[in-house]
Amino acid sequence: MSGIREYILDFEKNEPVDPEQALTLNLPAEATSFEIPAGRLVAGSDYQVGIQTVGADGNIVAVEVTFSTTE
Repeated sequence: MSGIREYILDFEKNEPVDPEQALTLNLPAEATSFEIPAGRLVAGSDYQVGIQTVGADGNIVAVEVTFSTTE
């Protein structure tokens, strides 16, 4: 996407919060996908993923989504 310098991806487990499962990555502007490593997903748990786009001018736009894994 033009005008994007990088993406910042934040992944964390919700209740109970587990800092060991948190993941923050800086991805290049060319990135079109990312797969959460299976070892970080626990059956029957809730997670939150945030993606921030960092523009060439430094502006940041963020979006968050939550999802659950099945048991």
